[in-house]
Amino acid sequence: MQIFYTVRKGDTLYNIASRWQVPVESLVYMNHIREPNLLQIGSQLSMPMGITSYVVKPGDTLFKISSFYGISLDTLINANNISPPYTIYPDQVLTVPAGVPWYTVRKGDTLFSIARRYNTSSSLIFEANNLETPIIHPGTNLKIPFSPDESFNNLVLIIFDDINHFLIIYNGFTGGFESIKVPDGGDGARIFVSPNGKHISYVSNEGIIYVIDKYTEEVSSIDKIDVPGFVSWSKHGNRIVYSNNSVIRLYNVLTRQFETIERPLARYVQFLDEASLLFESGMSIYKLNLIDNTEERVFQFSNPINDVLASPDGSWFLFTSPGASISEIYTVNLNDGSLNKLPSGQQAKNFNPVWSHDSSRIAYSETVFENGRYYSIIRITEPVGYLARKVAISNSYATPLVWSKNSQNVAYMSGRHDLSVFTEVWSVNTSLDVPKSILTGFTFIDFDM
Repeated sequence: MQIFYTVRKGDTLYNIASRWQVPVESLVYMNHIREPNLLQIGSQLSMPMGITSYVVKPGDTLFKISSFYGISLDTLINANNISPPYTIYPDQVLTVPAGVPWYTVRKGDTLFSIARRYNTSSSLIFEANNLETPIIHPGTNLKIPFSPDESFNNLVLIIFDDINHFLIIYNGFTGGFESIKVPDGGDGARIFVSPNGKHISYVSNEGIIYVIDKYTEEVSSIDKIDVPGFVSWSKHGNRIVYSNNSVIRLYNVLTRQFETIERPLARYVQFLDEASLLFESGMSIYKLNLIDNTEERVFQFSNPINDVLASPDGSWFLFTSPGASISEIYTVNLNDGSLNKLPSGQQAKNFNPVWSHDSSRIAYSETVFENGRYYSIIRITEPVGYLARKVAISNSYATPLVWSKNSQNVAYMSGRHDLSVFTEVWSVNTSLDVPKSILTGFTFIDFDM
């Protein structure tokens, strides 16, 4: 549900946004604000996810903190389960929500006007509140759901419902999903969707590679590799390629035939096009011609190379280096060999870079430790690092990301302050910087589009 902040005297969009470190543009577009400099006291703003923690300083009181953020004392107390006598201590980390999970109806409001203002539909509001009539009255508190995201129709996710693991296929028009039960789920499981959307390669927590026909739901087990596994689809979606550290294997999902290429220690093996592969070995990147089996080293680096990913058009690749505690993102132009380092924050924890489907942009997670907790800043940039900007915030460490097919929206996971599980999936429109929650209620492990 959407979270609402009530405007008070002296508020501006800038100071509201700065308290939770969210883009001002997000507030403008999420609330259809026509005059950003003219906020009406008492109006309610739908708030994007931001930095919702605060480290207590000497002399702080709950009243002082709640007054600074412009939220009620009860909201702050309830968010932190604080009991009488309501004592807080220096260096204690508090949750500071940006508001309350309801909208209070004002004079003149209708379901339609509320829905239009907050980018949802009157029918969704009607259903979320179990209303018997569309007539609403001032003072009524209404839950305001987010609308589904059509750009992520057919998003595939691995979920855990506390009993079993499933692949679910998200319906971006209704917000519902279809499910396929899968074996051996867990934190190491990964999925890779074919470009034509007909097949899904699922690598289980045990490293078993399964190929799933999305329409017949037939599941075929084909091989075993190390976890977390990496599999790449050909552009036509009829073959997958992977490495088991001894050989490179290509599997045709139509003929169910294998082709094997001797190449020990190859990693991140992937299709550049139907006739060539890209892979990493020994801090070098190689290109392999599948027609004549010739190999060419196209790049060499002085530090470990991880998370290699070719652009969909085959003209670039990206990678991270050197490791987990410090992780920078680089891109290489395969046409001229030029190397670029993407913008990074002071903590240099940049993870999970992914290409847009049109190869024009990269999204990645810049993890920061802020106010006593980890967050991921969702950033997008061009391949050479130009026009980098923040579009959303996730309350997790190293959130996974995926682009929509139209290369306009980015989905990301959240709900992981304690580094244990992801419990929410969000999307953000990168043109308007408008985030929305699209799935909750499960443990989410991986996703692909």
